[in-house]
Amino acid sequence: MNSDQNQPTPARLFLFSLITITLLIGALEFSAGAARKLLRFAPHDSGGGLYIRHETRQWAMKPNYSGVMNRITSVTTNELGFRSPPLKEYLDAPRRLLVLGDSVAFGWGVSAEESWPHILQGLLNRSSDDSNRVGVMNTGTVGYGTCHEASVLREQGSRLRPDLIVLQFFPNDLFENYSYQTRSKLNRFLERSNLYELGRDIWRRLRGSETYSRRDRLAEEDPRKLSRRIARKDFGTNKEEAVFSDRHPEILSAGWRKTARALSTIDSLTTALHADLYVVAFPSPKQVEGVTESTVFQDSLETICKRFQTPFLDLLDILAETEENYFGTHPSAVGHKKAAETIAGLWGVDLLVE
Repeated sequence: MNSDQNQPTPARLFLFSLITITLLIGALEFSAGAARKLLRFAPHDSGGGLYIRHETRQWAMKPNYSGVMNRITSVTTNELGFRSPPLKEYLDAPRRLLVLGDSVAFGWGVSAEESWPHILQGLLNRSSDDSNRVGVMNTGTVGYGTCHEASVLREQGSRLRPDLIVLQFFPNDLFENYSYQTRSKLNRFLERSNLYELGRDIWRRLRGSETYSRRDRLAEEDPRKLSRRIARKDFGTNKEEAVFSDRHPEILSAGWRKTARALSTIDSLTTALHADLYVVAFPSPKQVEGVTESTVFQDSLETICKRFQTPFLDLLDILAETEENYFGTHPSAVGHKKAAETIAGLWGVDLLVE
């Protein structure tokens, strides 16, 4: 018999090599995933937690989640992953109001029923008939800044079809926007690999720290930690108050530039949706307590809003009337109620009338 006939053909060699490599990569991926869990490198919230990785927003809340956040706040999300009623209930309303915001809109430390978007919906519908009923979709997410909120509107706007959009600001948004980093398609692909993630995890821990500009992960830790780290390291204070500092103006300027670009994006998307945009600013805790007299946050934001001819509401004077309006770093249930009443009183007619 000819010995050449016993030799495998190039096609068979290629197929055998391909299968071997595939099996080897699969085994390595499985081993890397197991190692990440064993070494506690895997995201803490990849299991039963509230947060999940998101390709464009870095993190998001898990759809149809029900649980307790920080051991005190009960959280239930709808099918879109927002702390709001089901999508159908919102879409069935003759008028639809979309809230874009962070932990303040989310209702940090209060129940969903005590958050200002929920109270605002009740106030608007109390004075209107069913033909003019307003449905509210609250997309507020802990740790989000204006850049994240622009992504929410870009991805969900056509599906939610809002008539009105209320964009909520808080002083820490400047640092959320400063630290916001979009990920390339290559990074998104690589981050699906346990091998890549294990190598990056080990490198980060060997290095001991990571630069602000390279931090673009959901959060193996609390998603708010990066901007808090920037504020504490460079400004010696928390991110809710650092915006009023005169230290490191280059960081503040970069944050404001990103904020203005994100607001411009939201304004353009709002126009494309044939909706109306309103902006409301909540004060920092120190402003409410009277410790900080600076209003540079409100003044700068109002200037940007004037550029886009966007209605702007500053809640500083309203919420600074009493310290009971805040609990720690966020509005209390009393503060949420006061904010909703103020918004409804100022813009209620505009929100109800087409």
